[in-house]
This record gives sequence, C-alpha cells and structure tokens, in this order.
Amino acid sequence: MPSLAELEQIARHPEPAYPEYDALRAQTTAVFGPFVSPQEVDEGTAVLRAHTTDWASAVLGRPFPGSLRAVSTTDARLLILAHRRELDPPLPERLRRWQTEAEQHERAQTERREAAQRQRRQRWETVRAGCAVAVEVRFNTRHAGKSGPLGHVVPRVDVRSPRRRHPAGRALCETPRRSSPLVLGEPVDEPATCERCLEFARTVQPAA
Repeated sequence: MPSLAELEQIARHPEPAYPEYDALRAQTTAVFGPFVSPQEVDEGTAVLRAHTTDWASAVLGRPFPGSLRAVSTTDARLLILAHRRELDPPLPERLRRWQTEAEQHERAQTERREAAQRQRRQRWETVRAGCAVAVEVRFNTRHAGKSGPLGHVVPRVDVRSPRRRHPAGRALCETPRRSSPLVLGEPVDEPATCERCLEFARTVQPAA
C-alpha cells in the first residue's frame, strides 16, 4: 500500500507511461482557451462516465481522485483530449504495483474473515450440540460492535442455569434486573457470538 509520502510524490511528479503525455498537456490551453465553459464541464463529465478510474489514472500518470472537482483544470482538459484521441494508455508501473498490493491485501483480509467465521461457526455447532435445550440465534438490532451485531443465544422454552432462571424468547445473557430487554431480530442461521450467551448455553437445563 502506498505511503502518504509516495502519494504526495507522484501527485507532484506524475509518471505517465505513454509518449503523448507531454504534447497533450502542452495543448490544453491552446485547444480550450483561458476560461472554462459549461460545454467543457459537460464534456469532462461525459468522458468520466465513458471510462474507468484506472483509465483516468493512466492518462494523468497518477491516481485519479474520482471527481473532476478534485483535479486541476489542466488535468480535466488532459482527460478530455485523451478521450478525443481515443488513447488507452497503460497504468504507470508504480500504480500497477499499488493495485496488485491492494488486491493481495484484500484477499488476505477476506481469507482472515472467512477463517474467523468458520471458527465461530465450528464453536457454535459444538456448543449447540451439547446444549440440553432447544435454542436459536438472534441478532441484537439496536447495537453493533466493530464486528457487527452480536448473535445472541435465545432459548425456546424457559431454562435454568446454575446461576439463575432464563425466560424463553430472551437472550441467555440478559439479567432479570435489566431495565429493558434487548431488541432482537428474527432467528438466523448464523453462529452465536455473544460470549456470555455461549457460556450459559453450555450449562442450561429445562426449567421444569
């Protein structure tokens, strides 16, 4: 992933990988004149709709920020001229490398998330298999942590743990003194993630 210093460097000194860049940039004022017309703005907007962000980055020789408002008038005109000439330049080597690194980073993150999800599901399946009562998983719809809403274990009948009684339809982690019950969604086919609920699920028995 690029550092801030690298991004600032390539912003000041673009690295286009096509030979027409210098001539094209020199023509921007001569072709369009000193003032920006509404027609020019419309054409620039149409150019961006016709191309990808990668294309715009390749034309500019640096990362395109995604909006004409975020680039200079010269850069906007450069994009228009490249479109008029039907240029399709390659990405600069540095941008290709950053892109590859970003893709690798995203794949690694996805693999970690999937591994963590498999671990959570395996743990839940083990707990549910050893649970003496019928339970289901419901998400808290009013609060979400860094990993999203917690999946709570909810018994379908009244149960009892070594600590206390747990009413049906309420999360096992909820205490009788709680002023208002958790707002839970519909049952889901997802692993329980509330640690307190999982702890109780290992020990609960039918209340009767």
